[in-house]
Amino acid sequence: MSERIESTYHAVREETPDGVRWELYGAEADEVSVQNLCLGSDETGSLSMQGGNGAVLVEYRADPASGFGATNCVFLVVGDPRALT
Repeated sequence: MSERIESTYHAVREETPDGVRWELYGAEADEVSVQNLCLGSDETGSLSMQGGNGAVLVEYRADPASGFGATNCVFLVVGDPRALT
């Protein structure tokens, strides 16, 4: 049985032609990672982050060789990524 993890953040996800962009409210940049759940890989090294207007703006750019749909399995994780296991 898994344990429900509650948080106070809110994120808005927007697909872009070459990646994904999130506006994240209620969390700090050092709490953020991006995981590819299909590949089981941490994609945090492929992020750009900046703060502004009470939000953390997070942008992930997919490898162009990955083709269409490369972001379908990419998700923002706030807090400990071990919560996925």
